[in-house]
Amino acid sequence: MSSKDEIIDNSDENNKDKNNEISNLDNKETVENSEKKEVKLQKIENKDEKKEEIKKETKEESKVESNQSIDEIESELKDKRNYNKKLWIFILILSISFIISLFSTIFALLNLGKNTIAKGVCIRGIDISNLTIEEATNKINEAINIELMLGMQLVYNDYKAEFDTSQIDYSYNVQKAIKNAYNIGKSENILVNNYDLIKSAFYGKEIEMESSYNKEALNDFIEDISSKIPGLVVQASYYIEDDKLIIEKGLSGINVKKEELKNEILDSIEKRNALKILNNHEEQIINIPVENAEPEPIDLNNIYNEIYKEPQDAYYIVEPFQIFKEQAGIDFAISMDEAKKIILDESKNEYVIPLKITPAQKTVDDIGTEAFPYLISSFSTKYDASNINRSGNLKIAAKKING
Repeated sequence: MSSKDEIIDNSDENNKDKNNEISNLDNKETVENSEKKEVKLQKIENKDEKKEEIKKETKEESKVESNQSIDEIESELKDKRNYNKKLWIFILILSISFIISLFSTIFALLNLGKNTIAKGVCIRGIDISNLTIEEATNKINEAINIELMLGMQLVYNDYKAEFDTSQIDYSYNVQKAIKNAYNIGKSENILVNNYDLIKSAFYGKEIEMESSYNKEALNDFIEDISSKIPGLVVQASYYIEDDKLIIEKGLSGINVKKEELKNEILDSIEKRNALKILNNHEEQIINIPVENAEPEPIDLNNIYNEIYKEPQDAYYIVEPFQIFKEQAGIDFAISMDEAKKIILDESKNEYVIPLKITPAQKTVDDIGTEAFPYLISSFSTKYDASNINRSGNLKIAAKKING
């Protein structure tokens, strides 16, 4: 082969290589362009999707807004209807209140000029409506007299005790109650008057009436019953006989419940009703409340303190003139421990403790004329010894003053 041919071959090969390179470059550019196109398409698609989403969201928002606007309109209409309804109700209530207030005010003003008691007013269940003070006072006093005159009987088994209110001066303050009744609906405040008059007319008004009684007299009456009722507990007692202390043991029994009995008496008086009394004509009966009781234990120390005394001589004072008789001393003849052993025997009902009696050194007889150092008075008279009646009386009188 010639050099020329070699050169041509080389050039062909070079051309082929160049073409291949160009082809590769073109392919590469084509691939890159296609990729870029794809990216652009994806971006476009994404944009379209976003647009669609935005459109959807916009539509949904518009729907929500439209729905909200409808709900708001409906709510506003509903609120308006409720407001109108409430307004009419308020106007109606206001009108009714005004009418009621007007009539009640007129009624209250008219009542201020009345000299009678308001409707529905009662004292101890007795209706005093539309009565004057004098009429109401007479009516209440008549009923009270019937109630206070009713007898009462206190009973325990066969024991009975009569009781009436005059024993404790039981009474009622009628005048004050009538005054309180009359003043209903007559205060300076018209609104208060309206309320009081309407309430009294529809529901009634009971006026409380104060009562009073002699507490000391009632306590004395109950103490008397408590000491007389049969079967009472007997407390231990003692007495002195010559040189002996005799102690009697107590006995089981009952005690009256004093406070409970007092409350029952007062409650029964308070609950009396004149009309029922007139219909029944019966006494009240109260069962005396009692409780079982045991005697208190013998208190030997207390008994000793009560009987013990030192011997005391007779003496006198001049101004004012007075003579005090002698007193013998008293003491246990045995020790306190020995005395306590005696009363430990529960089988006995009576215990005897020996005493030591110490006489006084100076008696009234020993005072003699010491108490009369001067002449107090004198008197003389003549008598006929033959007058046996006269001389006999003088003899008796002389014996009385001798010494």
